[in-house]
Amino acid sequence: LSPVCLGSLRRAASINAEYMDVSTLVSNPNFLKFRSPFEKIIRRPAACAIPPGSRSRFYARLDDSTIIKLKDKRSKWKLYIRLFDSDKISHITFEQARCSCFVNNKTVFSLPPENDEVEEKADKELFYPYGLNPATFKQHKSLDLTQYAASLSLKKSNDKKGLLNVEVRSKSDWTGIAVIEVIFLRTSDDLFKRFLGYYYRNFSLIRKCQVCQREEQLRRCSRCKSVWYCSAEHQTRAWSEHQFHCEEFVSPPELKTVEEVCKSDEASY
Repeated sequence: LSPVCLGSLRRAASINAEYMDVSTLVSNPNFLKFRSPFEKIIRRPAACAIPPGSRSRFYARLDDSTIIKLKDKRSKWKLYIRLFDSDKISHITFEQARCSCFVNNKTVFSLPPENDEVEEKADKELFYPYGLNPATFKQHKSLDLTQYAASLSLKKSNDKKGLLNVEVRSKSDWTGIAVIEVIFLRTSDDLFKRFLGYYYRNFSLIRKCQVCQREEQLRRCSRCKSVWYCSAEHQTRAWSEHQFHCEEFVSPPELKTVEEVCKSDEASY
């Protein structure tokens, strides 16, 4: 993570140092919560602190291989920018933060006309399952910058090669960070296969080497435990694709028995 903030430095100096610690906020567990399971974060080219009522400009540098992936319309690679609230330690939409976004002096997102009634509803803190608030569900939790990255030239040899000029304009007292992420978009079929590998008990139907389909002398990936390989060579060969789906396996919590549930209910009375 190498943020390069070029604007609003004087205003940023007056903000609490905790707000300006971009690396700490990005590594906070809440930053990875309530994210789409279809998104696999590959890397974060840049991040920048956004002081209240400021214009914060920073650069995101992309390497040649990333630009090639983003240029390919058949690729599953995307480039997103999202906001993270440093006060509530949670994700926030561009509408809630009242922030506009510009890339290479082109408008990516501009704020709609002010509406006090809509704003009041959006700011209400209500409980909704899985964090889905109907008032903010259709708002922009992230912006797609892929088309701007695809316009970058690979022929430049100067310091501006692979650079995106990003500007976030804040029109409120909101304080937080803007983070640019290179994302691999997984398909529903990808997630279904991972689910089978995690929890499906009839392994005989899916226990095959991912490369050669062999069914004997197999070992599972020690990290995600959702795929099998017949040899280290085949595991290495498949890693170029599997790396975008491999996530640390988390054992599901054990379900309580009826007796345990009854005991806990009796203890609560």
